[in-house]
Amino acid sequence: MYEHMGATEFDDGNRSKSLIRIFTRRMCREEVKINVGGQEIVVYVFAAANFSRAECRETLELLTHENSIIRGLKKPTFFDLAVAAHLGGTARYTKETVVWFDIANDFLWTITQENADKLAAALEEIEEAFTMTPS
Repeated sequence: MYEHMGATEFDDGNRSKSLIRIFTRRMCREEVKINVGGQEIVVYVFAAANFSRAECRETLELLTHENSIIRGLKKPTFFDLAVAAHLGGTARYTKETVVWFDIANDFLWTITQENADKLAAALEEIEEAFTMTPS
């Protein structure tokens, strides 16, 4: 399950448009290190090859703050709780979300190697489907 971030509550093609932008700019998988309460964790990010690592890091670190709602989001992402649970804290993360998608800034991310591998495989299949679809 994944959570997408963007200005629209319902998909009006924005997810597809974001993926197409990522694929046409050559998708890459990067490990972005973020600081969470003095601890550094690796976040696995999938984005266009020319994405801004600094802006991505800033967004991810903002989302680790409790109940963070930023940039006009209509609901919390619960990324803060997922990170806290990942770090072994006392936070209980009961959501099923393991992948997040910022459709406004064209990047997806997850916090475990296992989920990153699954996401990579899924994105490869999606990219192949997009490239096979006639324009």
